[in-house]
Amino acid sequence: METDLTKGIARIEQATHDNAAAVQAQGELLRTAIARLDQIIELLSPQDGDGGVSLDELLAHLIKQMGEQLDLIRSLVQALARIEEKQPDAVAEKVAELMRTVRGSRA
Repeated sequence: METDLTKGIARIEQATHDNAAAVQAQGELLRTAIARLDQIIELLSPQDGDGGVSLDELLAHLIKQMGEQLDLIRSLVQALARIEEKQPDAVAEKVAELMRTVRGSRA
């Protein structure tokens, strides 16, 4: 009984050590990612008198593009819904085929 308890405690201590190491590694990755993002922002931000696009302008442009893409996706969903109303079996088969293709590309 005592050896089982000792083994259990040893496993818990090992798991705690492993978790601490994983958290430390993730912290390092996060610090590296933040440093790289800082570099990217610095490169994208115009210098005084540079005349380049400001970070605000760049972000506004990206947000506008994302909005346009969202509108396009909504239009596509509406079009698919209209098609499905007319040919539900054909659409269901196409969706299933596309899902199989997507799942296959992830493998």
